[in-house]
Amino acid sequence: MTRLAAVLGVGASTPLGFDARQTALFVRASKVVPRRTALLDRTDVEPGTVRALRLGDDVFAADRMIAFAADAATEALLDAGVPDDAPLAVLVALPEATRAFSEEQTKKLHPETFLELLAARMGRPLDRARSAAVRVGHAGFAVLLERALPLMAQGPVLVGGADSYFDARTLASLVDAKRLLCGSIHNGFLPSEGAAFVVLGAAPQGRPALGHLVGVASGLCERGTLEDPRVAELTTELVRKVGETVGVKPLPWVLPDVSGERHRVKEWSFACIRNGALVDLDVTREERLYEETGELGAATGAVYAVQVIQGFRTGFAPADRALVVLASDGDERGAFALEASS
Repeated sequence: MTRLAAVLGVGASTPLGFDARQTALFVRASKVVPRRTALLDRTDVEPGTVRALRLGDDVFAADRMIAFAADAATEALLDAGVPDDAPLAVLVALPEATRAFSEEQTKKLHPETFLELLAARMGRPLDRARSAAVRVGHAGFAVLLERALPLMAQGPVLVGGADSYFDARTLASLVDAKRLLCGSIHNGFLPSEGAAFVVLGAAPQGRPALGHLVGVASGLCERGTLEDPRVAELTTELVRKVGETVGVKPLPWVLPDVSGERHRVKEWSFACIRNGALVDLDVTREERLYEETGELGAATGAVYAVQVIQGFRTGFAPADRALVVLASDGDERGAFALEASS
């Protein structure tokens, strides 16, 4: 089996925990608690959100993402033993550019601005040539894992994602689109937030890696039509391509980013059926972490990666290899596979 990169450190900051360990254990303990929000000036619907108590309700969207990302990134760097004065190579996935935010928050989500604000919050210098932020949502983490591989020749790379749905314009637009789980909308999603990072690099000398990246792929799916819907074609191919790098059939452990929305369930179901030799749900352990975290948006892939690594690290993982599958609200799709250190 080819090992593309070693995972040298991890960090997470979510409503479920201050760090990666707390987040992982509280996810396992099913401790997610939705809370009411007064952001919407409406009486016909009152959606709940999963949000961190440590951030006040007067902190919104990008400002919340920066706070989560700074804590998660700092933890990952400490975990990996990256020197304090080393310029950081940071790749971070952010919400889709089509997501509705206030004008002020939209400006802060410009990739260059977000990176500057994140570096300032962390008090660390950036390696500008090796840093980037992408606004493609869920699949952004897989896109950036691919981008990180050639950058590792110059040193460790910090890869992660951050998101928060706690913004009045965001919530209003999702309610209008009937996408939030509330009232009469039974197949919507529960909005959440958070950030997570992994540090990728060459296998360290004198200390074991926390795990290894053994496969990753991403791409843009083709839009279907009524005559040719092309449901889950790219997701099917990515599951096959990355799943085969795991080296075991059927796969022992899969984590799709399925939420309560019907189109996500449909896409994953089609990909499973078409990859029956790889994903046999009589044998394969399928974990839909959304049910324990809420919808994490662009932070999904990174939080799932940290959950897997923490599972390897602390012993609760049901297998020593895992496949994570990601689908953005747009055309981006991605998948990656992780293996425990031997």
